[in-house]
Amino acid sequence: MAEFMRGMILPIEGGSPIFFQWNPEKIGGPIAKAGWDAIKTAGREQPFLEYSCGDATSYKFSIQLSRMDNPDEFVSETIKRLVDLTKPRMLGGKVKRPSRVMFMLGAFIRKVCVVTDVDPASKGIFHPDSLLPFDAEVSLTLMEYME
Repeated sequence: MAEFMRGMILPIEGGSPIFFQWNPEKIGGPIAKAGWDAIKTAGREQPFLEYSCGDATSYKFSIQLSRMDNPDEFVSETIKRLVDLTKPRMLGGKVKRPSRVMFMLGAFIRKVCVVTDVDPASKGIFHPDSLLPFDAEVSLTLMEYME
């Protein structure tokens, strides 16, 4: 088995893919949630529970970004591109839906998703002149998109 698995986040509405190599030490997901509503009835100690709706399946994981063998702006530009994917897609002047991406992780995951959380943490080593980060760990949460 390969030490690293190839992964990609491909913006469906256009834009270049974000490639990463990932060592699958841990991935959160697919995370499934169900919504249960409490039906309160007078005189009962606890409410009845009724299934209301399932929530979208989500995936949580982290990727490492490094400027090694990449341009000076690689880490900050990749973080900016990931953050931009959290913004809604504008169609005809109205917000219609979130920006969709194809999330691929080897043969394990191939899903249309939306990026819901991008949480970067630079590791404290910065370029002395530009203050661009050398390395960063970016925690991501992607939610499966269904038409």
